[in-house]
Amino acid sequence: MPTETVNNLCTQVCGSTKFPGKSCAKIVPVFIYDKANKDNKVNTYAIIDDQSNRTLVSPSLLDSLNPEDCEMIEYSVNSRSGTKVTCGRKVSSLMI
Repeated sequence: MPTETVNNLCTQVCGSTKFPGKSCAKIVPVFIYDKANKDNKVNTYAIIDDQSNRTLVSPSLLDSLNPEDCEMIEYSVNSRSGTKVTCGRKVSSLMI
C-alpha cells in the first residue's frame, strides 16, 4: 500500500497568542457530488485551507456519496503538532 503525505503548513487563529474571540478560517457552504452521480448531492461546509496540499473529507461524506473510484491508502499527516500515519480512502471523482 503506497504512503502519501498530506502537509498542513500553517493553520492558526488570527491575532495575538491569546484567543481574541474570532477565527480567520474560510468556511463556505458547498454542494459535493460524484462525477458519475450528479443527482446525489450533499449540502455541507468546506474549510478553504490554502496551506494544505490535499483535501480531506469525513468518512460519513464518502459513505453518503459512495463514489466508484475509492481506494484504501496509507498516508501521513504533517502538522505543527507532529506527523501521524493513518489510512483512509482516496477519491478523485468528487466535485464541489
